[in-house]
Amino acid sequence: MEKLQTTATVLIVPGLRDHVAEHWQTLLASRLAKVRSVPPLQVDGLCCNARVEAIQRELEQIDGPVLLVAHSAGVLMVAHWAARYRRPIKGALLAAPPDLDADWPAHYPSPSSLAEK
Repeated sequence: MEKLQTTATVLIVPGLRDHVAEHWQTLLASRLAKVRSVPPLQVDGLCCNARVEAIQRELEQIDGPVLLVAHSAGVLMVAHWAARYRRPIKGALLAAPPDLDADWPAHYPSPSSLAEK
């Protein structure tokens, strides 16, 4: 399958489940020529600061324009990143932000633990 060409590098910021084989963000990444993904974090690294710093580390490796693609809790982390760092971003696709009032699965961090500290 031919890779889709983009002028910007796409940085995928997954939600709390990170990379799942049949998830749309994983499928999208496999189709793009210029793509990076924020790497999965261990369960004990699912705090806001660790995830924001992971985004920043990936962005530091990209020269040129960037398009952010974030899903679920990744949307929150992009918002925290944008409040902390300055870098031109060509655009952002912020898909399915999480419902902070809903009950989250037991193995996920609580919404309050994703608040900036």
